[in-house]
Amino acid sequence: QGTPADLIQQHIEPHVIEIYGSGLDAWLPTINMAYVARLERAGETVFLYLQDEQAILHGLAQHHDLQFMHRGANLEDVFLKLTGRELRE
Repeated sequence: QGTPADLIQQHIEPHVIEIYGSGLDAWLPTINMAYVARLERAGETVFLYLQDEQAILHGLAQHHDLQFMHRGANLEDVFLKLTGRELRE
């Protein structure tokens, strides 16, 4: 219960980085998990949930075989964390 912003703040980390690309499997073991609150993989995409995204973004900038998108957490992220299920259309 609460506003969308309240639910996000209460239940999930504020930053999400979605990462994919040909170098993903080689890069995954190199992640400093001290910066990552949660990691999830869905197919060819890895989702990192973080309090502070700067160190990971800096490291990703050095890997030209990876593509990534940094975004704020949203209600879908909260739903997936709380239920462990995907949204279906």
